[in-house]
Amino acid sequence: MASNRLPDEIRSLICGYVSDDLTTILSLRRASRSWAAAGLEELILPTFRIWRYRHDVNRLMRIRAHPTLRVIAACKIKKISLMDTGYDLRALRGLAMELYTTDDKEPAFQELERHITQRDTDIKLWEDTDLLVDSLKVVPSVHTIRIFHASPFNNRYLTNLYEWYFDRCIVDPGKQLRDILWAAEAANLPIRHLKHQWLPPAFFRRVNTGASMYPPFFCDIQTAMGSLSSLHLAINEDDSVPTFLTKARARRLFCRLIESAPNLEELSLDFKIGMGPVPCTELLPTKMHKLHTLLIHLWHMDLNSVLEFVRSRYPQLKRLSLSKISMLESNTSWIECFTKVKSALGPNIEKFQLAARLYGSGGFFHLPLIYDTKHDWKPRNYILDPDPRCHFGPERIALAKRIEDFVLRDAPFPHKDDFR
Repeated sequence: MASNRLPDEIRSLICGYVSDDLTTILSLRRASRSWAAAGLEELILPTFRIWRYRHDVNRLMRIRAHPTLRVIAACKIKKISLMDTGYDLRALRGLAMELYTTDDKEPAFQELERHITQRDTDIKLWEDTDLLVDSLKVVPSVHTIRIFHASPFNNRYLTNLYEWYFDRCIVDPGKQLRDILWAAEAANLPIRHLKHQWLPPAFFRRVNTGASMYPPFFCDIQTAMGSLSSLHLAINEDDSVPTFLTKARARRLFCRLIESAPNLEELSLDFKIGMGPVPCTELLPTKMHKLHTLLIHLWHMDLNSVLEFVRSRYPQLKRLSLSKISMLESNTSWIECFTKVKSALGPNIEKFQLAARLYGSGGFFHLPLIYDTKHDWKPRNYILDPDPRCHFGPERIALAKRIEDFVLRDAPFPHKDDFR
């Protein structure tokens, strides 16, 4: 590790916790020069990242063998974050050979071969269930599991290939999730929070073996989700299943997966797919008595039906975030449009944000998110956390907040000239 580079764990810590503290950032930068000599073994952070299985799981075992670090890790580490490995690198290599044939791509192929060799070793270790369970016993306070999606490559050609064709290389969807949940249960970890940032639609497809009506790993994952209090799922469409949620069976399986966590207090669903309107009644369970926070990100949702469903089924809801809504109110004014929203919300809503494309008699308008839902719904800072797709000035953000005040707190409605 170069002495002038911050370790990935510290970089993640800065982004998540101290991004607005310049003094802390400068102190960490100066301290980083000594980390290469001191070693990363003594750096124990609240989140333990498993990026390379062979390296990171062995590090957990070394921590277990260290009398001081073992005690620190047992108390301090609360989250396990794993990189998604549910794709076939050899299939990716086949695509690379079709697309990249010139000599200047040779470094890309060399890096890809190194990753394939590394993956083969990791798979063998991952299949060692005793080692996996023993490594998780080192961190008995872990309550959160997160599977994140990121390119493992340094070469820009491979990174582009990964981003464009990842969906074509998926194998055994759900296996990694099943394995880590099973190992966590075997290690007696009190898992309460689960985040999966790239669950493919293929997970909800049954393999035509005739042995089960459910897809592989589905029932095992259902069983392991019973103790969850928060769940975040991002469903990403691929070219092979362009109509995922338009299929009734897939919607039923999705709903059953959510039903398997009856004690949910927070639910976040992010559908990164384009499709026609889908009734919420087919995606969400009829009752979730403890649910107080709901976030839905889905193109082409019908706003009025969503709000009516939420009010009738989850009257206890306190925080609601709806994004990527296309709201068509061509024959009404803006105030009439949001008066409908106001009347449709439940009585207990304390925070509400609507990131939507609005089409009304006043023309086209785009509302931004006003809360940072990753950090306990604090006001979102678009300077420190910009939206890469849109630029929102302070006037637009203030307008979105005033609309929320109108909807929830009977504040005056913004002037029509503000909708420009």
